[in-house]
Amino acid sequence: MLKLVNVRRLAAIDMYGVRGTARRRRIILVEFVAGVVAMVSIGGWMLTQSSETGGRLLGLWFIGAGLNYAPLAMYAIALSRSGALGAELADVDTHKELHRYGVLQLWILVPLSLVVLCARDVLQPTSRRFVGNGGRGGGGRGNGGGGNGAGTTLLTIQPSSSVTSANLPPLPGQLNSMERLDPASASVTRQMVLGGGRGRRTINGVSMQTMADMMDMSNVARVRLGDVERWNVVNQGGGTHLFHIHDVQFQILSRNGNAPAASELGRKDTVQVRSNETVALLMRFTDYADADTPYMYHCHILPHEDQGMMGQFLVVPA
Repeated sequence: MLKLVNVRRLAAIDMYGVRGTARRRRIILVEFVAGVVAMVSIGGWMLTQSSETGGRLLGLWFIGAGLNYAPLAMYAIALSRSGALGAELADVDTHKELHRYGVLQLWILVPLSLVVLCARDVLQPTSRRFVGNGGRGGGGRGNGGGGNGAGTTLLTIQPSSSVTSANLPPLPGQLNSMERLDPASASVTRQMVLGGGRGRRTINGVSMQTMADMMDMSNVARVRLGDVERWNVVNQGGGTHLFHIHDVQFQILSRNGNAPAASELGRKDTVQVRSNETVALLMRFTDYADADTPYMYHCHILPHEDQGMMGQFLVVPA
């Protein structure tokens, strides 16, 4: 039973709840911090004031249960950073996990249980957790759905003893240069609205779940060869989506109207779009024109694309 409890995931699911609102995250963060302070304080008072064994044992229980909130509070603080909670739950069925962890969180009542579990996860060698099962510390989805749960070292990199800074070429002053696309040059602006919910996900109200859907060309966007286009990706579906475009690389123009971070200034083919975010993209279609064979755009989270969050576009001669 204890092996099923991932303390970080427990904190994340509790913070997200049903809708993942900012108010819910703040309430749970306060609950975790207050749980440590209140229960440890009560337990300490009972331990010092009680003259009977039963009272002292109850005080110890309060202290042990209160300390269970410490790792939850620690993770809640970390997950309160921008984008951290969405990244933690990016490929997670939150409704299913909320039901499962609703039962498992009763381990809070077992003194020091979550402290021990958190210590186990922290002390476990990082290479085993990352290489064996996708870096999640528990049965992942890749390569057999958790068959490598014990962890397996796939590759060890050992620098040659002959390599020194003296015989390495110097790094260039600038690694690369990139032409920034002018928003005014966009000939077309498209809205890509990510919506739907569990079981049926959509882009612009269309869900592509079957081969018949994929063969239906009535909803295919047509892009002219050589054009620059602006795509506004709007996440109205709740949770985080990873919007991916085939054929071209794009530039991130803005995120909720603000300039992108330095890490988002390069060429991209996938962008993270959090709940209620709008991310504006610029791209130029320079080759591979074919009036019959479409390219895909979709959410790169596998369950979401399986549930229909996909669309198609054609690059046609100008």
